[in-house]
Amino acid sequence: MKNGEPLPSPVPVVLLDVKLDSSEFARPEIQLADFALPAEVCRLLDRLDELGTAMIESLEVRAGVPRRVVFRTAMPEAIFARPQPGDIAPGVAHPSEFGREDSEL
Repeated sequence: MKNGEPLPSPVPVVLLDVKLDSSEFARPEIQLADFALPAEVCRLLDRLDELGTAMIESLEVRAGVPRRVVFRTAMPEAIFARPQPGDIAPGVAHPSEFGREDSEL
């Protein structure tokens, strides 16, 4: 992805999971001129917009609906930022305090 738009390079590999114990049927939405998108599709599109530039490592689709996605992207700067005193809930130890005895705090 670049700027929220897919760039299929290299060409995606598709794995087909076919149930052999049931007959396949076309999705009823294909006959409609307009229909509501499932919430999962909306969340996926929102996440693509948020990330901007990333690589989709895998996208799990079941029954035509995206169920799980794994992205590869640069680590967000917020993860590296040192928390400020007001950022941590009262009673929760700051990561730098792990392993200290209460008397040392």
